[in-house]
Amino acid sequence: MKRYALILIPILAISKFGAAEEKTKSNYSYVPVNISILPSIPVGVGRHPDRTVSNLAINILGGTRSRLMGLEIGGVANLESEYVAGMQISGVVNASGNSVYGAQIAGVFNGTWTTVTDY
Repeated sequence: MKRYALILIPILAISKFGAAEEKTKSNYSYVPVNISILPSIPVGVGRHPDRTVSNLAINILGGTRSRLMGLEIGGVANLESEYVAGMQISGVVNASGNSVYGAQIAGVFNGTWTTVTDY
């Protein structure tokens, strides 16, 4: 049952916020799969990394973007400046500047500056 929950949370979050993303897509660089070594060394981001939306983010040590709409896996840190709609998994810290719709799993700290909503 837990395995199914881990798969369904990102899917539900993507479907819940897909319509909202379409309205603001022109203001953001959409990168479906994003890989980062460090937050300052991303691979495959758009012209403005601080305005990037990703569905799958893999961060070797750490990574940052504006919005996550899916799954993010990081060795040390996952940082979103706006919101998370899905799941963040990291060894040390997950942080979101706004709401989290889904789950955050980290070894030390999970945080957001506003609300956390689970399914």
